[in-house]
Amino acid sequence: MFSGWLTTIVFLPLAGAIIIALFVRGDKNVRWFAGIISLAELVLSIAVFAQYDLGAGADQFQLVDKIEDWIPVESFKVQYFLAIDGL
Repeated sequence: MFSGWLTTIVFLPLAGAIIIALFVRGDKNVRWFAGIISLAELVLSIAVFAQYDLGAGADQFQLVDKIEDWIPVESFKVQYFLAIDGL
């Protein structure tokens, strides 16, 4: 299962920083772009909060981002798992 919400929230600032470092020039442009990325983070965080089921127990994961064979090395079996629990 892969919803993508949490992964986007985690990696959007990194993507924004890379774009700023490589393409955005000028202090004013950097500030505007960073502000847009921050606003996008806020909107995504509010959307995740709105989707969160407060009635679900702490033993249940919500908004799961899971990739079974994230790094497909036979001896390691590395998985990507990101979710919200009720704690």
